[in-house]
Amino acid sequence: MGEVSSLGGSVIAGRFELGRLLGQGGYGAVYEGTQLSIKRPCAIKIMELGDQAPDRVVKRFKAEAVLTSRLSHPNSVVIYDYGEDAERGVFFIAMEYLEGEDLNTILKDRGPMALEDAVHVVEQIAASLEDAHARGVIHRDIKPHNVMVVARSRDPWFVKVIDFGIAKVMKNASISTMERLTRTGTMVGTPHYMAPEQIRDEAVDGRTDTYSLGMCLYKMLTGRTPFAGGSPVDVACRQLTDKALPLSSYRHELDVPPAFEDALECAIQKEPCARFERVQDFAAALRRSMEVHDLSLIHISEPTRRRGI
Repeated sequence: MGEVSSLGGSVIAGRFELGRLLGQGGYGAVYEGTQLSIKRPCAIKIMELGDQAPDRVVKRFKAEAVLTSRLSHPNSVVIYDYGEDAERGVFFIAMEYLEGEDLNTILKDRGPMALEDAVHVVEQIAASLEDAHARGVIHRDIKPHNVMVVARSRDPWFVKVIDFGIAKVMKNASISTMERLTRTGTMVGTPHYMAPEQIRDEAVDGRTDTYSLGMCLYKMLTGRTPFAGGSPVDVACRQLTDKALPLSSYRHELDVPPAFEDALECAIQKEPCARFERVQDFAAALRRSMEVHDLSLIHISEPTRRRGI
Protein backbone atom coordinates (compact mmCIF):
# COMPACT_ATOMS: atom_id res chain seq x y z
CA MET A 1 0.00 0.00 0.00
CA GLY A 2 2.85 2.38 0.75
CA GLU A 3 4.06 2.15 -2.84
CA VAL A 4 0.76 2.94 -4.56
CA SER A 5 0.14 5.86 -2.21
CA SER A 6 3.44 7.52 -3.10
CA LEU A 7 3.16 7.71 -6.89
CA GLY A 8 2.25 11.40 -7.14
CA GLY A 9 4.07 12.99 -10.09
CA SER A 10 4.52 9.66 -11.88
CA VAL A 11 3.31 8.85 -15.38
CA ILE A 12 1.34 5.61 -15.55
CA ALA A 13 1.57 3.47 -18.69
CA GLY A 14 2.90 6.50 -20.55
CA ARG A 15 -0.62 7.96 -20.72
CA PHE A 16 -1.65 9.42 -17.38
CA GLU A 17 0.18 11.80 -15.09
CA LEU A 18 -0.68 11.43 -11.42
CA GLY A 19 -1.27 14.51 -9.30
CA ARG A 20 -2.34 14.75 -5.68
CA LEU A 21 -3.53 11.74 -3.71
CA LEU A 22 -7.32 11.89 -3.26
CA GLY A 23 -7.79 8.84 -1.08
CA GLN A 24 -6.68 5.32 -0.31
CA GLY A 25 -8.03 2.09 1.11
CA GLY A 26 -7.79 -1.68 0.90
CA TYR A 27 -8.13 -1.52 -2.89
CA GLY A 28 -5.15 0.81 -3.49
CA ALA A 29 -5.21 4.58 -4.03
CA VAL A 30 -7.00 7.24 -6.06
CA TYR A 31 -5.22 10.22 -7.59
CA GLU A 32 -6.23 13.36 -9.33
CA GLY A 33 -4.63 13.06 -12.76
CA THR A 34 -4.38 14.17 -16.35
CA GLN A 35 -4.83 12.19 -19.55
CA LEU A 36 -1.75 13.46 -21.35
CA SER A 37 -2.93 13.00 -24.96
CA ILE A 38 -5.85 15.41 -24.64
CA LYS A 39 -5.02 17.18 -21.34
CA ARG A 40 -8.24 15.89 -19.80
CA PRO A 41 -8.64 15.97 -15.99
CA CYS A 42 -9.54 12.62 -14.50
CA ALA A 43 -9.43 10.49 -11.37
CA ILE A 44 -7.13 7.49 -11.52
CA LYS A 45 -7.52 4.44 -9.33
CA ILE A 46 -4.30 2.50 -8.81
CA MET A 47 -4.50 -1.12 -7.65
CA GLU A 48 -1.58 -3.35 -6.82
CA LEU A 49 -1.13 -6.50 -8.88
CA GLY A 50 0.58 -8.31 -6.05
CA ASP A 51 3.66 -10.46 -6.42
CA GLN A 52 1.70 -13.54 -7.43
CA ALA A 53 -1.60 -12.36 -8.89
CA PRO A 54 -3.31 -15.47 -10.34
CA ASP A 55 -4.06 -15.38 -14.05
CA ARG A 56 -7.77 -15.78 -13.32
CA VAL A 57 -7.71 -12.61 -11.17
CA VAL A 58 -6.00 -10.65 -13.94
CA LYS A 59 -8.48 -11.98 -16.50
CA ARG A 60 -11.44 -11.18 -14.27
CA PHE A 61 -10.17 -7.65 -13.70
CA LYS A 62 -9.82 -7.07 -17.42
CA ALA A 63 -13.22 -8.58 -18.19
CA GLU A 64 -14.94 -6.43 -15.56
CA ALA A 65 -13.04 -3.36 -16.72
CA VAL A 66 -14.32 -3.91 -20.26
CA LEU A 67 -17.92 -4.30 -19.04
CA THR A 68 -17.73 -1.31 -16.70
CA SER A 69 -16.22 0.91 -19.37
CA ARG A 70 -19.36 0.34 -21.46
CA LEU A 71 -21.68 1.82 -18.83
CA SER A 72 -23.16 5.03 -20.14
CA HIS A 73 -25.97 5.96 -17.78
CA PRO A 74 -25.91 9.61 -16.63
CA ASN A 75 -25.81 8.48 -12.99
CA SER A 76 -22.84 6.13 -13.50
CA VAL A 77 -19.24 7.26 -13.39
CA VAL A 78 -17.65 7.39 -16.86
CA ILE A 79 -14.60 5.17 -17.37
CA TYR A 80 -12.06 6.65 -19.80
CA ASP A 81 -9.38 3.98 -19.88
CA TYR A 82 -7.88 1.08 -17.96
CA GLY A 83 -4.81 -1.08 -18.16
CA GLU A 84 -1.66 -2.31 -16.54
CA ASP A 85 1.67 -0.72 -15.74
CA ALA A 86 3.86 -3.81 -15.59
CA GLU A 87 6.95 -1.84 -14.57
CA ARG A 88 5.27 -0.67 -11.37
CA GLY A 89 3.19 -3.81 -10.89
CA VAL A 90 -0.16 -2.03 -10.80
CA PHE A 91 -3.49 -1.92 -12.59
CA PHE A 92 -5.12 1.43 -13.23
CA ILE A 93 -8.56 2.74 -14.09
CA ALA A 94 -8.97 6.31 -15.34
CA MET A 95 -12.41 7.83 -14.89
CA GLU A 96 -14.17 11.18 -14.93
CA TYR A 97 -13.15 13.56 -12.16
CA LEU A 98 -16.17 14.42 -10.03
CA GLU A 99 -16.44 17.67 -8.10
CA GLY A 100 -18.51 16.86 -5.04
CA GLU A 101 -18.67 14.81 -1.86
CA ASP A 102 -19.49 11.20 -1.23
CA LEU A 103 -22.83 10.54 0.41
CA ASN A 104 -21.24 9.04 3.52
CA THR A 105 -19.36 12.27 4.25
CA ILE A 106 -22.52 14.32 3.70
CA LEU A 107 -24.49 12.14 6.12
CA LYS A 108 -21.76 12.47 8.72
CA ASP A 109 -21.70 16.25 8.38
CA ARG A 110 -25.42 16.98 8.01
CA GLY A 111 -27.21 14.05 9.59
CA PRO A 112 -30.26 12.21 8.18
CA MET A 113 -31.86 13.40 4.96
CA ALA A 114 -35.35 14.63 4.20
CA LEU A 115 -37.61 11.89 2.88
CA GLU A 116 -38.09 13.40 -0.59
CA ASP A 117 -34.33 13.95 -1.03
CA ALA A 118 -33.54 10.37 0.05
CA VAL A 119 -36.04 8.89 -2.41
CA HIS A 120 -34.68 11.10 -5.19
CA VAL A 121 -31.18 9.77 -4.49
CA VAL A 122 -32.42 6.17 -4.37
CA GLU A 123 -34.17 6.60 -7.72
CA GLN A 124 -30.94 7.78 -9.35
CA ILE A 125 -28.84 4.99 -7.85
CA ALA A 126 -31.46 2.46 -8.93
CA ALA A 127 -31.44 3.84 -12.48
CA SER A 128 -27.65 3.51 -12.63
CA LEU A 129 -27.78 -0.04 -11.26
CA GLU A 130 -30.61 -1.09 -13.59
CA ASP A 131 -28.50 -0.03 -16.57
CA ALA A 132 -25.49 -1.91 -15.17
CA HIS A 133 -27.52 -5.05 -14.48
CA ALA A 134 -28.86 -5.02 -18.03
CA ARG A 135 -25.24 -5.09 -19.22
CA GLY A 136 -24.24 -7.93 -16.91
CA VAL A 137 -22.52 -5.80 -14.25
CA ILE A 138 -23.37 -6.31 -10.58
CA HIS A 139 -21.92 -3.59 -8.38
CA ARG A 140 -21.52 -5.71 -5.18
CA ASP A 141 -20.46 -2.78 -3.01
CA ILE A 142 -23.30 -0.28 -2.94
CA LYS A 143 -22.84 1.97 0.09
CA PRO A 144 -22.89 5.74 0.74
CA HIS A 145 -19.10 5.86 0.25
CA ASN A 146 -19.59 4.83 -3.40
CA VAL A 147 -22.21 7.46 -4.21
CA MET A 148 -20.91 10.89 -5.18
CA VAL A 149 -23.24 13.88 -4.84
CA VAL A 150 -22.54 16.42 -7.56
CA ALA A 151 -24.68 19.54 -8.02
CA ARG A 152 -25.90 19.54 -11.63
CA SER A 153 -28.50 21.63 -13.46
CA ARG A 154 -30.20 23.03 -10.35
CA ASP A 155 -30.28 19.59 -8.73
CA PRO A 156 -28.30 19.68 -5.46
CA TRP A 157 -28.75 15.89 -5.09
CA PHE A 158 -27.56 14.72 -8.50
CA VAL A 159 -25.58 11.51 -7.92
CA LYS A 160 -22.95 9.42 -9.63
CA VAL A 161 -22.42 5.79 -8.65
CA ILE A 162 -18.72 4.87 -8.57
CA ASP A 163 -16.52 1.82 -7.99
CA PHE A 164 -18.40 -0.82 -9.96
CA GLY A 165 -17.08 -4.03 -8.50
CA ILE A 166 -13.59 -4.07 -10.00
CA ALA A 167 -11.51 -3.58 -6.86
CA LYS A 168 -12.96 -6.70 -5.30
CA VAL A 169 -11.23 -9.01 -7.77
CA MET A 170 -7.81 -7.70 -6.90
CA LYS A 171 -7.04 -9.05 -3.45
CA ASN A 172 -7.72 -12.24 -1.51
CA ALA A 173 -9.80 -13.65 -4.36
CA SER A 174 -9.53 -17.17 -2.96
CA ILE A 175 -10.49 -16.21 0.61
CA SER A 176 -14.12 -16.41 1.72
CA THR A 177 -15.96 -13.32 2.91
CA MET A 178 -16.14 -14.53 6.51
CA GLU A 179 -12.41 -15.22 6.48
CA ARG A 180 -11.76 -11.69 5.21
CA LEU A 181 -13.91 -10.28 7.98
CA THR A 182 -11.75 -11.97 10.60
CA ARG A 183 -8.38 -11.01 9.10
CA THR A 184 -7.03 -7.58 9.95
CA GLY A 185 -6.70 -5.42 6.87
CA THR A 186 -8.15 -7.94 4.42
CA MET A 187 -11.84 -7.05 4.50
CA VAL A 188 -13.35 -6.41 1.09
CA GLY A 189 -16.81 -4.92 1.18
CA THR A 190 -18.66 -3.34 4.10
CA PRO A 191 -20.71 -5.74 6.26
CA HIS A 192 -23.21 -3.00 7.21
CA TYR A 193 -24.45 -3.01 3.60
CA MET A 194 -23.71 -6.56 2.44
CA ALA A 195 -26.50 -8.94 1.49
CA PRO A 196 -26.62 -12.33 3.24
CA GLU A 197 -25.73 -14.23 0.05
CA GLN A 198 -22.56 -12.13 -0.26
CA ILE A 199 -21.56 -12.98 3.29
CA ARG A 200 -22.21 -16.66 2.59
CA ASP A 201 -20.14 -16.46 -0.63
CA GLU A 202 -23.11 -17.54 -2.72
CA ALA A 203 -24.03 -16.37 -6.20
CA VAL A 204 -25.01 -12.71 -6.48
CA ASP A 205 -27.29 -10.91 -8.91
CA GLY A 206 -29.12 -7.60 -9.19
CA ARG A 207 -31.15 -8.36 -6.07
CA THR A 208 -27.90 -8.28 -4.09
CA ASP A 209 -27.48 -4.62 -5.05
CA THR A 210 -31.13 -4.00 -4.13
CA TYR A 211 -30.46 -5.24 -0.59
CA SER A 212 -27.47 -2.93 -0.24
CA LEU A 213 -29.48 -0.01 -1.60
CA GLY A 214 -32.14 -0.70 1.04
CA MET A 215 -29.45 -0.53 3.71
CA CYS A 216 -28.28 2.77 2.23
CA LEU A 217 -31.81 4.18 2.39
CA TYR A 218 -31.99 3.17 6.04
CA LYS A 219 -28.76 5.11 6.66
CA MET A 220 -29.99 8.13 4.69
CA LEU A 221 -33.16 8.40 6.75
CA THR A 222 -31.98 7.44 10.24
CA GLY A 223 -28.26 8.22 10.24
CA ARG A 224 -27.40 4.58 10.95
CA THR A 225 -27.73 1.13 9.49
CA PRO A 226 -30.09 -1.35 11.19
CA PHE A 227 -27.28 -3.66 12.29
CA ALA A 228 -24.73 -1.16 13.55
CA GLY A 229 -22.19 -1.81 16.30
CA GLY A 230 -19.88 -4.62 17.22
CA SER A 231 -17.13 -6.17 15.14
CA PRO A 232 -17.44 -6.75 11.38
CA VAL A 233 -18.20 -10.40 12.12
CA ASP A 234 -20.97 -9.40 14.58
CA VAL A 235 -22.53 -7.14 11.96
CA ALA A 236 -22.25 -9.84 9.29
CA CYS A 237 -23.94 -12.40 11.56
CA ARG A 238 -26.78 -9.97 12.25
CA GLN A 239 -27.20 -9.46 8.51
CA LEU A 240 -27.76 -13.21 8.26
CA THR A 241 -30.24 -13.57 11.10
CA ASP A 242 -31.75 -10.35 12.50
CA LYS A 243 -34.79 -8.45 11.29
CA ALA A 244 -34.40 -4.70 10.83
CA LEU A 245 -36.55 -2.51 13.06
CA PRO A 246 -38.89 0.04 11.47
CA LEU A 247 -37.37 3.38 10.51
CA SER A 248 -39.37 5.16 13.21
CA SER A 249 -37.58 3.14 15.88
CA TYR A 250 -34.53 5.36 15.39
CA ARG A 251 -36.12 8.56 14.05
CA HIS A 252 -39.43 9.01 15.80
CA GLU A 253 -40.45 12.17 13.96
CA LEU A 254 -40.06 10.52 10.55
CA ASP A 255 -43.46 10.23 8.93
CA VAL A 256 -43.41 7.49 6.31
CA PRO A 257 -46.47 5.68 4.97
CA PRO A 258 -46.87 1.97 5.76
CA ALA A 259 -46.37 1.12 2.08
CA PHE A 260 -42.98 2.82 2.22
CA GLU A 261 -41.91 0.62 5.15
CA ASP A 262 -43.27 -2.40 3.27
CA ALA A 263 -41.17 -1.55 0.20
CA LEU A 264 -38.02 -1.16 2.30
CA GLU A 265 -38.73 -4.41 4.14
CA CYS A 266 -39.14 -6.21 0.80
CA ALA A 267 -35.81 -4.85 -0.46
CA ILE A 268 -33.89 -6.17 2.55
CA GLN A 269 -35.39 -9.64 2.83
CA LYS A 270 -32.76 -12.24 3.73
CA GLU A 271 -33.49 -14.44 0.71
CA PRO A 272 -33.03 -12.90 -2.75
CA CYS A 273 -36.18 -14.58 -4.07
CA ALA A 274 -38.26 -12.58 -1.57
CA ARG A 275 -36.94 -9.20 -2.77
CA PHE A 276 -38.01 -7.08 -5.72
CA GLU A 277 -37.12 -8.71 -9.01
CA ARG A 278 -35.54 -5.49 -10.32
CA VAL A 279 -33.89 -2.69 -8.43
CA GLN A 280 -36.03 -0.07 -10.17
CA ASP A 281 -39.12 -1.88 -8.88
CA PHE A 282 -37.90 -0.95 -5.39
CA ALA A 283 -37.46 2.72 -6.29
CA ALA A 284 -40.85 2.79 -8.03
CA ALA A 285 -42.56 1.26 -4.98
CA LEU A 286 -41.07 3.95 -2.72
CA ARG A 287 -42.23 6.75 -5.03
CA ARG A 288 -45.68 5.21 -5.43
CA SER A 289 -46.11 4.90 -1.66
CA MET A 290 -45.35 8.59 -1.22
CA GLU A 291 -47.73 9.69 -3.95
CA VAL A 292 -50.58 7.59 -2.53
CA HIS A 293 -49.79 8.90 0.96
CA ASP A 294 -49.92 12.51 -0.25
CA LEU A 295 -53.29 11.90 -1.90
CA SER A 296 -54.65 10.34 1.28
CA LEU A 297 -53.92 13.56 3.16
CA ILE A 298 -56.20 15.55 0.88
CA HIS A 299 -59.59 15.92 2.53
CA ILE A 300 -62.34 15.69 -0.05
CA SER A 301 -65.48 17.17 1.46
CA GLU A 302 -68.94 16.12 0.46
CA PRO A 303 -70.34 18.45 -2.20
CA THR A 304 -72.93 20.89 -0.93
CA ARG A 305 -76.35 19.66 -1.83
CA ARG A 306 -78.29 22.13 -3.89
CA ARG A 307 -81.75 22.72 -2.58
CA GLY A 308 -84.40 22.35 -5.17
CA ILE A 309 -86.52 25.34 -6.02
